[in-house]
Amino acid sequence: SLDPSLRTTLVKLTELGEATGAELSRQVPDAEILPTAWNNRLKDLNDMRLLLRHKEGRQQVYRPLAREIVLHG
Repeated sequence: SLDPSLRTTLVKLTELGEATGAELSRQVPDAEILPTAWNNRLKDLNDMRLLLRHKEGRQQVYRPLAREIVLHG
């Protein structure tokens, strides 16, 4: 089971299709989450094999492994 912060990150990334930590920070400005925290969450989800990652220049761009997710609980 995912903790709430990872769940939120996965849901938002699924909505966007793909993003960097900085892009997530801009997309969710009211959350007051710094890009570094988004990057850490994205790395954790990638380590869990829920995301795919590729590099664009100096940035890591993440996208969900699945196009649609269903979360229970």
